Amino acid sequence: VSITPGVGTVANMSGSVVASPAETTTYTLTAVGDSTPNATAQITVGVDVEAMPLVLNEFVADNKNGLTDADGDHADWIEIHNPNPFAIELGGWSLTDDPLRPNKWEFPSRNVHAGEYLIVFASKKKGAHDASFRLASAGEYLALINPDNEVVSEFAPTYPVQFNGVSYGIPSGGRAPAFLNPTPGAANGPALMEIAPAVTNVTENPPQLAEKEPLTINATVTPRAGAVDEVKLTYRVGFGSERKLVMSDTGVGIYSATIPASAYSAGDMVRWHVTAGTSGGEMTREPPFLNAAESAEYLGTVVTDPNIGATQPVLHWFTADTANADRRVGTRASLFFKGRFYDNIFCRIRGQSTANWPKHKYKFDFYRGGHFFWKEGAPDVEEFNVNSHFRDGYLRENAIFAFLNQAGSPAPETMYIWIKRNGADMGLFSFVEQVDEEFLGRHGFDASGALYKAINVPATLSPTVNTRLYRKLLRKDEPYTDLIDFTANINIANPHRFAYVADEVNLPNYINVMAAMAVPSNHDQLTKNYYLYRDPHRQEWFRLPWDGDSALHNRTHENWTSPLYGDAKHTQELRNNAPNPEWQNHLHSAILDNPITREMYMRRVRTLADRYLAIPKERASTVIVSGEVGATSAFYHVPTDNSLDASWYKLGFDPGAEGWASGGFGFGYENSASGYADLISTRVKPSETAANARSIYTRMNFNVADPDAITGLILQMKYDDGFVAYLNGTEVMRANINGAARFDSSAMSNHPDSHALKFEDFTLPGAALVAGINVLAVHAVNQSANSSDMLVIPQLV
Repeated sequence: VSITPGVGTVANMSGSVVASPAETTTYTLTAVGDSTPNATAQITVGVDVEAMPLVLNEFVADNKNGLTDADGDHADWIEIHNPNPFAIELGGWSLTDDPLRPNKWEFPSRNVHAGEYLIVFASKKKGAHDASFRLASAGEYLALINPDNEVVSEFAPTYPVQFNGVSYGIPSGGRAPAFLNPTPGAANGPALMEIAPAVTNVTENPPQLAEKEPLTINATVTPRAGAVDEVKLTYRVGFGSERKLVMSDTGVGIYSATIPASAYSAGDMVRWHVTAGTSGGEMTREPPFLNAAESAEYLGTVVTDPNIGATQPVLHWFTADTANADRRVGTRASLFFKGRFYDNIFCRIRGQSTANWPKHKYKFDFYRGGHFFWKEGAPDVEEFNVNSHFRDGYLRENAIFAFLNQAGSPAPETMYIWIKRNGADMGLFSFVEQVDEEFLGRHGFDASGALYKAINVPATLSPTVNTRLYRKLLRKDEPYTDLIDFTANINIANPHRFAYVADEVNLPNYINVMAAMAVPSNHDQLTKNYYLYRDPHRQEWFRLPWDGDSALHNRTHENWTSPLYGDAKHTQELRNNAPNPEWQNHLHSAILDNPITREMYMRRVRTLADRYLAIPKERASTVIVSGEVGATSAFYHVPTDNSLDASWYKLGFDPGAEGWASGGFGFGYENSASGYADLISTRVKPSETAANARSIYTRMNFNVADPDAITGLILQMKYDDGFVAYLNGTEVMRANINGAARFDSSAMSNHPDSHALKFEDFTLPGAALVAGINVLAVHAVNQSANSSDMLVIPQLV
């Protein structure tokens, strides 16, 4: 290391030199390596210079949208300035907001370089530059104390009331503190002569509007520097043009304007923001919308739609870009759920193979400070998922995650929701909690641990680890070294492998997840669809489950029915009708390969199977709607256009008034003497009504005296080829039909006559009966208008 001017060279890696400058001198230190570029640093030594004290230069006590700390939080901040041409050691200096406690927060030892502006966050966090107190926007004492316990810079007795978007400190060229435009880490600008008014308490999440009800918006507007000139309400219905209203002052700083009821209709999204300005042109907007990707543009609500028949919670989803909403690239959107409105959130489809389903799965992602409320008592979440039910049932995802939680394996919570997008029904979906920091905290894990998601085949915990197979979700700034080491060691030969697994894996957790997945035959979980979490305190790996959509399958091959599913002989997929070792899970194999852990696993499988797979005693069932041929009379209709698509199954629809015919079950036709001609009581052949017709709408009323006495509800169906069933206006079940059910829908495939002869049971999740009259509606579909037969017979027990 060479030191210029005139000092010399330090030959070793460290050392000291003595310099005696005659005047203030800036020394340059140059480090010279063998092959790396030189590195330099400078230090100024003052001679006969009076050291000026550090300055409490600027602070922000109301930081909603400005500077963020290392965690991305908008914390209050304080700026310290060194006005000297040389560094000052901070050890012994302190900040305080209490004149009786001058050393409330002491600086860590470090230099404040010549001319430096140092930021300290007043956040009460534990960081090196995080003070142990926060600042009060209403005004309080703030001081900088030197090592001799002397006040060298202060705002006393209190600084004035502070406002979002401005700072307070010493303006350039001035001495008295004033309001400023924030300049963290740099010299202050001039004092602000005018500051836009503060806009607060804008009407947010009002009670949901009735269709003919006007909407009054209030806002509190407080002048800061400069008089209030004009306050305006800007509102927007759906994605139409913005409209503006002048807000009136009630006399106490509360401004008001009313959006007329004529501006919107049932189911419409109504959004608004408020602006207030001074005569000099300074303007405040609430919400501020400072970041197009991380803030709300509007507040809002949704007008009540009395025609919604769903009994599930309704998620109202609005987007101007439905094309990209149905792609992985995604787009911006607004949501309304359980009385709360969320604007400018991000949405996209999710899933791998399921991305090609006609009814997509979706992800919704929220910005900091605008997280999603989904359940009382649970923390608001930054993102969540909604899963469709494209397969032959609505039960799998919800039932499997509920089972996993009951079995002691932390799994996402789920609930059924009904989704309307831009006012149109999308159908029944399952809300699925995201596995993230909030999830980990809710289950007692430390969210500072590493978290990985297995996202692509073959994420089998083989020694191959890369970002295509695994996505790191927490501690993302660190490399994948821990996972690489883990997969390398679980693939070494025994006995070392077992010793490593016993030391590094939380075996009670992992074995419990394995067993809880095996009991309901949830097969799609060896090569992806799981999380790995490393606890930073216990230094152990945990497995967290994901994706229950493939559970409860009826595969009979020994490869999948064996409790040893997951090892090299019982793999997720076959190759040439034999196990494919590339599709094993290597940690499953390590556990099943050792007699100790294999016995632990088998015992847990036995316990769960005995508890949850026990065959209950047969209970007497009551037939609510009879499927005996000719026993139940119902209205029926062959649709030839889409005029009834959205109304025929709902409660207010009157089939008699619409001229529908009636007859006894079953409905359909049979062109040959064989098959199920004896099951048809009322012959209906859609193609005799219209050449391309292949649907039959049926609906019947039935009475329930005491719905509380009915503990379970099963829809039994004889059908050819597919159907969609509705109970009291809500879709409750479907089979062999994709997408939105329309008058011209077709069945996905042929449903064999041998299957149609027998009732197939469908448990109705969340099905709601009411006391008195209930309505069962069934949309029967054929695969082709030219099919030789068709049948629909429902029975409700």
